[in-house]
Amino acid sequence: MFPVLVHFHILRSEVAYPNRADFKDFMVKQISLIRLMSAGISILSLFAFVFVIKSQLSNPSFFDDAHMFLRYAKHWLAGFGFSWNTGEGPVYGITSFTHLLLLTAVRGVTKLSDILVLTSVSFFCGLAAVG
Repeated sequence: MFPVLVHFHILRSEVAYPNRADFKDFMVKQISLIRLMSAGISILSLFAFVFVIKSQLSNPSFFDDAHMFLRYAKHWLAGFGFSWNTGEGPVYGITSFTHLLLLTAVRGVTKLSDILVLTSVSFFCGLAAVG
């Protein structure tokens, strides 16, 4: 919705600024404002991420659905495939295969704790979805 409002505002401004130089100055100010807002949102998101990590480390929640993804990832990294139990065959009980692959990759590459892996991947996926 935000791009639509900006686009509408710019179209309305073309009528208000018939002179090309004035309109160019207006556009430079608008772009600067959008960049400033984007930087502010990024900084706020970073603070929120640090807060979530800090709160998760001090009071971890072990009863979260995200841990199901991590169980599949750990079994795959141990060589048992994407299975719920190690002695059984593959089970497809995951709602997002892409999220599982991303978690598996982060878990395989880093030695972060389970809480940090889950929180980081979830936060950055949410951030990518928003922006």
